[in-house]
Amino acid sequence: MRFHAYESSPGSSSGEDGSGEMEVSPTRLLAIAIQKRRALFGLKERDYRLELLQTSLIQSLCKHLGERRARRRKRGGRRGVRPNKGDDESCGAPITRVEPIVQNCNDDEPSEKRQRDDGEDPFGLDDFFVRVCGRSVTIRG
Repeated sequence: MRFHAYESSPGSSSGEDGSGEMEVSPTRLLAIAIQKRRALFGLKERDYRLELLQTSLIQSLCKHLGERRARRRKRGGRRGVRPNKGDDESCGAPITRVEPIVQNCNDDEPSEKRQRDDGEDPFGLDDFFVRVCGRSVTIRG
């Protein structure tokens, strides 16, 4: 997706054929929008309407770029996997084996969960408080 930006000089009218057209990538447009919003933020008399407009443009560009990157990752991306210099095997024929996905089918709770009481440290923060405060925190209730 490309955006077109039109350059116009103060002396030229909009109907002239000589107006310069340049293509701006979404990443470059995002950088320009961020710069403009920072400039608007720094003004003495702030125009909140323009700031909100720039902020919404930045948000929509970030969303667009994020979706584009996610699509690229899903289909394999444009960046290929580089073999490590130490891997002599990977430089030869491509790997064709497929590793099966193994899922844990245990319905039992882990032994840690079974041993722990509901009233004692439900979030596992005892070690954290011992490190930070030097003592364990007890809840009275």
